[in-house]
Amino acid sequence: MSDRELLDFIQRILNTCSEQKAFMTLTQLKEILLQQNTPPYQIKLLENTMRDLPEAGQISRTLHDRPLTEEDLKTAARRAEERRQRERELASRGRC
Repeated sequence: MSDRELLDFIQRILNTCSEQKAFMTLTQLKEILLQQNTPPYQIKLLENTMRDLPEAGQISRTLHDRPLTEEDLKTAARRAEERRQRERELASRGRC
């Protein structure tokens, strides 16, 4: 599977599924790709998308007709890390 095809699959999943269903579908896609000896960087791309799912979904839905790119997923990862950092800070102050 080419990088473009993988990104197209991810975008379609993010745009059409709830967050929970997207996670399950991306997990199944990962299992299929592992069986096909997919390059490790593509597996990592899927894993990162699953880790950063809320932000990746939000970005994907705002693209309209533009295809999802790896740069979009990097932006989602950055936003997700910022969110996790804020959550850690709040938790350390006794807030959830």
